[in-house]
Amino acid sequence: MISLQDKKIGIWGFGLVGKSALYYTTKEGAKCSIFDQRELNKDEQDSIKQQHGTIEKTLELFLHSNDYILPSPGVDISSYKQKHSFICELDLFASKWRKPSIAITGSVGKTTVTTLISKLLAKRLSVITAGNIGTPMLYTIERQDEADIAVMELSSWQLEYSSYYAPEIAIITNLYPNHLDRHKTMENYLLAKAHICRYQNEDQTLIAPLQLQQQLQYLSIRSNCIWISLTRPKTHFFKLCSNILFLDTKRVIYWHNKTEKMIIEINTLSRSIMIENWLFALATLLQMQLPMELTDECSLQIEHRIEKVTTIDKLTFYNDSKATTTEATLAALEQFKNEKIILFLGGLSKGVDRSTLIAQLPNNVISIVCFGKEADQLKEYCANANRSAQSFCNLEKAFIYAIENKKDATIALLSPSGSSYDLYTNYEERGEHFKRLITGAITPPRKQLDSLNI
Repeated sequence: MISLQDKKIGIWGFGLVGKSALYYTTKEGAKCSIFDQRELNKDEQDSIKQQHGTIEKTLELFLHSNDYILPSPGVDISSYKQKHSFICELDLFASKWRKPSIAITGSVGKTTVTTLISKLLAKRLSVITAGNIGTPMLYTIERQDEADIAVMELSSWQLEYSSYYAPEIAIITNLYPNHLDRHKTMENYLLAKAHICRYQNEDQTLIAPLQLQQQLQYLSIRSNCIWISLTRPKTHFFKLCSNILFLDTKRVIYWHNKTEKMIIEINTLSRSIMIENWLFALATLLQMQLPMELTDECSLQIEHRIEKVTTIDKLTFYNDSKATTTEATLAALEQFKNEKIILFLGGLSKGVDRSTLIAQLPNNVISIVCFGKEADQLKEYCANANRSAQSFCNLEKAFIYAIENKKDATIALLSPSGSSYDLYTNYEERGEHFKRLITGAITPPRKQLDSLNI
């Protein structure tokens, strides 16, 4: 465990994680300096001064003048790792957090699963939701006396350099190509995600898709495993695996201690949540030996994830800004199979070939509107797939075009399939901008959209 008392800590990046790191490390007695490539605003500069931190202007001096460097998750330190001493946000949290924790990662669905589990557990326990959503994890340490458990959403970036964090329950929802601009290969991406269970012992639990069983077992994990399957597994899996939660026609079945037990009928589960996300939540309740009280989940609404905004002139707007992967966008489209859709695509591909997404778009997507840095590339992918599309430099122009040419569309869906960093600080800012456009808080730079009363 690293003592921060009187140490010089360099905080690289001053977003949510950087702010929480400054707060935590100064309370632990460290002397902090901040480096951020962007120009910090006056409020941020004042906050740093109030906490007796300093601002460093050059990266080289910053790296060489501190005992330890604490990078924000979005900072790629791979080319610096061997030259400097880095500490990990997640390991700092683990060194001080004394209560149980559940950690969720994956390419798609981790926010939904984290939110659903938090809501289910909150019926009986005091829950803190933290990490990649909710409260930055370092802020939660001083609140742990009021909590029974932490439920954490963790990205591959947060997990990548963890050296010992071991949650009581680790969940990997799935693994699809993502962040390959940073991780370079799917093997590296898996290894980063697998840090969620790498340091678990036999008394701790991993919940993961059965499709990943061979890959994860190859890593010699020691966890007690519950495997998730959307279909009845082939016979040999029942010999290989002690615990499998799976779908069988209209029921959820649990294979445990060499016997099958019916857990719940599928039609009792809210259809607003995809069934695979339900399975991870149900497996968590089973492992914690908690009853299946699932009566209030129909109201579950996750901001920026297929979030219904409003309906104007028979066109319903959905904010799915958190869809930063192709699989997330395809999953969102699956919710509107019987609707005619205007689809907003944009953001950065993160090293993933998004032409495969275009090839899989269903025919009920009647208008494709691309925006941002890779808009022209997305439009070219559409042309190659014989799909008509328009490209715009920003979301405002894309929004105006889409509304003025909405034809008989019934759904307008912002589901970009890429990260937000070309135009926005994060996906939340992108989603909020979309919602402000809809409600008219931002007046479009051309004419007012009188036909929609905006």
